[in-house]
Amino acid sequence: MPGVTMEKIHIAVKGRSLEVSAKEGGKRYKKEIPLPWHGKVAKERYQNGILELVLEQNDH
Repeated sequence: MPGVTMEKIHIAVKGRSLEVSAKEGGKRYKKEIPLPWHGKVAKERYQNGILELVLEQNDH
């Protein structure tokens, strides 16, 4: 996500789906990724336009 600051990135886990979106200036990004299990974001890192997420599986 080059050109976007971390403050403009929205990350959400909804059920078995990971949603990542961002909007800054004229740039928009949106991605929905299906997950094999219910989870939550354990760690997030953003550097040089690259978003790295570590997910944990919920005990559901």
